[in-house]
Parts: sequence; C-alpha cells; structure tokens
Amino acid sequence: DWHGDHPYPNYHEAYDALRGAGFSVELLASPGSCFDPANYGGYLVLDAEEEWYKEEVTALASAVKKQGMSLVVFAEWYHEESLKQMKFFDDNTRSWWTPITGGANVPALNELLAPHGITLGERILQGSTTLGKHTLQVAYGANIAAFPAGGHLAVAALTDVAGKGAGVPGNYAAFGVAPSGKGKVAVFSDTNCLDSSHNTGPCFDFLVDLFRQLLQGKDAGLTPADMLQAAPFKAAGFTAPPQRRADVNFTQYSWVLQHPHACHMSAPCQFRQPADCPAGDEWKQQHPKAAARSAAGTGTSSSSSEVAGQQQQPVSEEDVSRSQVRKHQGTEPSQLSPQQHEEQQGGEPEEKPK
Repeated sequence: DWHGDHPYPNYHEAYDALRGAGFSVELLASPGSCFDPANYGGYLVLDAEEEWYKEEVTALASAVKKQGMSLVVFAEWYHEESLKQMKFFDDNTRSWWTPITGGANVPALNELLAPHGITLGERILQGSTTLGKHTLQVAYGANIAAFPAGGHLAVAALTDVAGKGAGVPGNYAAFGVAPSGKGKVAVFSDTNCLDSSHNTGPCFDFLVDLFRQLLQGKDAGLTPADMLQAAPFKAAGFTAPPQRRADVNFTQYSWVLQHPHACHMSAPCQFRQPADCPAGDEWKQQHPKAAARSAAGTGTSSSSSEVAGQQQQPVSEEDVSRSQVRKHQGTEPSQLSPQQHEEQQGGEPEEKPK
C-alpha cells in the first residue's frame, strides 16, 4: 500500500497500456454512482480494500444490466484465519498490530458482485494459468466460488496456500466472464500481475485484450467454448462466502462507513448535491477552447468513472481538464514570462534530499 495502489504510481503501466491501446481512461474520486454510464464502456476495479455504498452497488448493477456497461474486477486474497495469524507486536508504537482486511476486501467485493451471481471464496491461490495467448501468474489470488450459468469460467491447476492445510494443489476457478442483462462482468483472481512494484509476470497485454473483447467485440480467445458453463458453478467444499472480521472495527479505517453517500466536486456537475452545472452558455465563457471544439463538432464528452474505457479520439488542442490543472497550478502558458518559460523548459536540476 505504501507504493500508492493507484494508476499513477505502481499501476501506471496498466494505465499506460490502456491509453497506448487507444482507450480513454478516467479516474473517479467519487462513489460509483456519480457518473453517467452512457458515456463509458467499462468500469475497472483494482485491489479494492474499501467498503461500497449501497447506492454504488445499485447504480453499477443498473449500469451493467440496463445500459450494457462492462464491470471488470481484479481481486486479491482474503482469508480470516491467515489474517489473525499475521498479528504482531510493533516496538515503535508498543502495541499489537493486525491486518484490518486481506489483499482485497473480498466480503465487500462480493456485495458488488452479488447482483451478477458471482462470489469470491477465501482460498489464497498461487501458480499460473493460461488464457488465450496469455500465461498469467497468480501470486495471492482469491478463488471464484460461485458463478452463473451462461458465463465462461477458467479452471486451472493452482495451489491453495491458505490456513493450516496450505500448499495442496487442486483445480480452482481463477477467471470468468459472465453476461448480466445487457452487459458483462469479468473477474480475475489476482491484481499482482498489474502491479509494477510486485509482479513476477506482467499481464498488461491481457488487460488490453480483455477490454478489446468486452468493449469492442474483438475475440481475444479469452472465452473459448469449452469454458462455457451450462449450469451454475459452485466450488467444491464451498458453503458460505468470506465474512468480515468481527474482532476488527473497520469503521475507524473506512471513509465509506464514516461518511454518508455523496458525489464530490470531482464528479460531473449534474451528480453533485445540489447539482451546480453552469446555466446556459456560461461554461463557454469559462472554457472558450472547449466551446470552439464543440462548435466545430470535435468535442468529446467528459464524465468520470473509476477507470472507464472508451476508444480514444485524437485531440489536437488543449482540453478543459488540462486547462483547469494548469490554471490551478498558475502555469497557464499565456501567463508565463519568457524567463519563466525558459526555466520551466530547462531549469537547474532539483537538489537531491540529504
């Protein structure tokens, strides 16, 4: 976590891969109910450790089922017994430390996936699996414990390293794509292959192929006929989904549990409470370049999703978001003096910290 777990630091190569393949990627710094899914093809969830608002689960389920958006989830391990075994005494704080959740908050992810008939289990999987032309490393992944009929599910020979019976190989489901209403839901066991800090075998090409197949209908060989589930799948020995720890007060660490549902300033104006979209043509005066592009028929809609994919359109002029960032930083090109511009282009190197 100290590496950021964000598309700009340790997930930047995954972000770059999607951008390089021509997808537009936006980050949603508000709940998943605070964007217009009609503007987006997919919603990507990576290594999620937070809770979900009920409004988010409802909105995202509707976006998938009614509007045809694709929901893509890369999970992580969660095993209550292993979490309790990780408790240790910290000499710096003179107190006992214990993990508040696993690699991902699987009980919360299961609530997000429940409307689509998918459940993650509490195995901790290791090994590799082949999907189409891709060989993927699974470092610490969750197993798919329940999956709907009509979907495609990949079962691979992996090793469960959770709990006392750790290290026993078996066949476990690690990847699946299921139809849900008008849309689709894809789940992969592990996020580590997208983490530039930890992966032992990157899967950026797999991520791109997955979005191409889901959003553009380009067959990447990820859902062959032999993976089709004629009946609902249930993992051997699975009786109940993983539960939240009763001995940990997750509320004191969770923004969601401490704050009511709200769309923040980063959300599109029509979703904020109250809505504060500029009236009439006021926005054109605030953003003349965007208005000019719009009038010329070259403007692109701007909304937000956590990481949402659409085919990228070439942009020849500065867009509104970059203009806003520059104004915020006080570096609008027209405001720079020749000396400032020269310093910005080739100033002296920063002093290294001592």
